[in-house]
Amino acid sequence: MTSTRPRNADAQRKAELARIHAQQHQLGMDDEAYRAMLERITGERSAATLGIAGRQAVIAELLRLGASRKRADTQSSQRKKPRALERSAYLRKINALLTDTDKPWEYAHAIAKRMFGVDRIDFVSAANLRKIVAALAIDARRQSAKHSEA
Repeated sequence: MTSTRPRNADAQRKAELARIHAQQHQLGMDDEAYRAMLERITGERSAATLGIAGRQAVIAELLRLGASRKRADTQSSQRKKPRALERSAYLRKINALLTDTDKPWEYAHAIAKRMFGVDRIDFVSAANLRKIVAALAIDARRQSAKHSEA
């Protein structure tokens, strides 16, 4: 069964419906308030039955009510800290672990080379820095266990 609607119109419809629902959630509207607003603006109780003009009117009303124009970047909104701060926190932790175990930075560089094949810890990603922190923490526990036995 073929559709008479052009493919880009379907994509636009889906994008507008997604925007409407995202703005609804952004404003914290419950389903009843959302459907009442739809009925007040367009006479319909479902956004799926709206045409282009109806969807545009609903988007305009949601913007008027305070919804954001910009789409939320889900990946960056989920990230708690900027990457530079995240890296610096891991590097501080690595420094603390090296200091506690009386090991030089060359030890951390050697771990980076062995685990990830890079010459220096400076070239390791934040996710891999986390793994180096874990390796150093395990090493510190082993050392403290050896010292407590002796």
